[in-house]
Amino acid sequence: MNKAKLTALCHKISKNTGLTFNSVMTYYFLEVILKKLSQSTYSNHYIFKGGFLLSNVIGVESRSTVDIDFLFHQITLSEDTVKQQLKEILADSEEGISFVIQSITAIKESDDYGGYRATILCQLENIKQVIHLDIATGDVVTPQPITYD
Repeated sequence: MNKAKLTALCHKISKNTGLTFNSVMTYYFLEVILKKLSQSTYSNHYIFKGGFLLSNVIGVESRSTVDIDFLFHQITLSEDTVKQQLKEILADSEEGISFVIQSITAIKESDDYGGYRATILCQLENIKQVIHLDIATGDVVTPQPITYD
């Protein structure tokens, strides 16, 4: 998708849903990242949860979100693991989007398990959007994880 098509699509969705243009643009980049992660060899390490999941289940018009939350499992969570996996996941973009990992910072430091926030700059031509991925471990999943299409 090029800039003109993305801009037109975001304006159309914004008009039809009542969401702001910027919210729709953010959703687009969140969806691209989620798709890339789901198609990667690391997809089984990330359980999709939180507000973005809710907005996908109950409808984009009902909730606005600016990040994706994941529960990380099956291997040890570390800053190096997150950085290495995200570099691989975001390396090739058929969508024409470049992804730059700006930072990975510790979050939930007071918890027993902790986690990391990855800040990613997404760029399509001169459109730039910063996206946050919150990746934590140790949370209980109720009910059990399911495959989400």
